[in-house]
Amino acid sequence: MTYAMAWGIMPRFLITQVLILAAAKNKVSLTDQVYENIKWKILSMEFAPGAYLNELELCSQLGYTRAPVHHALQRLKYDGLVDIIPRKGVVVKALTPKDIENLIEARLPLEVAMVACAAERATEEQCQALQEILQQAYALIENNDQQGLIRLDRDFHTSLAQMTGNDFFVDLVGNLHQRSTLLWHFSVSDKQTYVAVQKQHEAIADAVCRRDQAAAVAAITQHLKYFSKH
Repeated sequence: MTYAMAWGIMPRFLITQVLILAAAKNKVSLTDQVYENIKWKILSMEFAPGAYLNELELCSQLGYTRAPVHHALQRLKYDGLVDIIPRKGVVVKALTPKDIENLIEARLPLEVAMVACAAERATEEQCQALQEILQQAYALIENNDQQGLIRLDRDFHTSLAQMTGNDFFVDLVGNLHQRSTLLWHFSVSDKQTYVAVQKQHEAIADAVCRRDQAAAVAAITQHLKYFSKH
């Protein structure tokens, strides 16, 4: 039976339901696209901390309709990247020294548990993929590519979380790590610190892939405390 014949004998109400579901899927995809677009502009500081974001201006600037922009901003509020102030609008959240302290405090026990599980459960294929991520850093450091290094840092920590085989680690670590991305613009902003972070990443990866839980815990602890000191 051809697709045309199938559509021809399908009851009208089923055709309507299929079209509604397809439209809903496209809408979700568009909202995700808008969300990722605005989020990266915040994390890369194209939208600076403290800046006000106007929905209509975002629609015009990004070429989207208002509904997906509105939903994206609501998700970004949940992520802790913007504040929505009644009768004033949307403002990009700025990290205070206390926010930084609280982020590190929250991430430390979570990522300690994460690397301990990763050291126990990681596969050889995952370890190889992690090393391939780290190898990309040298060209990025040489080119002083901060945005590329931010993406690499995200991929590195996401890969560690995936090594645990626990989706809760992936979600929780991803959310807290995302909120920490702005630290790169304040704490990691020159080649010396880029190299220091790369060496820390390499120590974490080495310990995890040697199945040395104690060394992995020590390495991730040093890494996170480095951010709180700079």
